[in-house]
Order: sequence, then C-alpha cells, then structure tokens
Amino acid sequence: MTEKEEEYKVERQSPYPPNSWSWRMVDPRGVTVLINLKTDTANEAVKRYEGLVTILIDRGWEPASEGYTRPLPSNGNGNGPEDKPQEDEEHICEIHHVPMTKWEKEGRKWWSHKTDDPRYAQYKGWCKGEPPKEAS
Repeated sequence: MTEKEEEYKVERQSPYPPNSWSWRMVDPRGVTVLINLKTDTANEAVKRYEGLVTILIDRGWEPASEGYTRPLPSNGNGNGPEDKPQEDEEHICEIHHVPMTKWEKEGRKWWSHKTDDPRYAQYKGWCKGEPPKEAS
C-alpha cells in the first residue's frame, strides 16, 4: 500500500468497509440494477468504480441517474425519456444550478427546489428559478 493510500485508510469501528458506494445502472434489457462497491481505501474504490463502469458501459449498460448527459434510448414500453412529454423534461435552476422538482396542485403546475440561500427566506426556502422579489 502506498503512503497516499495509507492516508485514506480508516480504522474500522464496524464490520462494514469504510468506503461503500452504491449507484444504479440500467442493463441492456432495461432492468435497473443497484450496484454496491465496498473497499478499504478511497483510492481502491475509485479504481474499481472506474473499471466496473467502463466495462458495463462497453457492454451496453447505462447510468440510471437523471443527471447523466447521455439520454437513455426508448425500450418500447412507453416509459423511456424519449417517450416523455416535453413538459416533463428536467429543469435546472439557472440561479443555483440544481435540478428542480415539478409540482401540480389544483390545476396549476410549477417547478421549484429547496435552497438555503437567505434571499429566499421570505419563500420559506423555496426557489422557482427566478430572482427573489424585494420585500416591501
């Protein structure tokens, strides 16, 4: 083990490895799979993650996160990103650069996200992707 790897090694206080990563990927048949990676060091985790993801992508797997830039192809079941109406496309807040959530109530629709930005305190911490109005 190199000195740098030794730096990241954590004394175990539980039976679980100190570096435990989980993520979802979609196999070529369209099945979403939860993948768990457990290692003793952060460097080992990075190496194993990069190697495994490269192999899976080469074999036709796709990351399942919505934030991934390469769109998933439609698998014909009507639930793929290409099958969604355009109004359901992901919205990113231009102010905070985070994904926004779509809300619907009594026929109204809007997108917003929770923020710690103090300028939005008058809105109980909710941002709709617009600068806050000045309090009167």
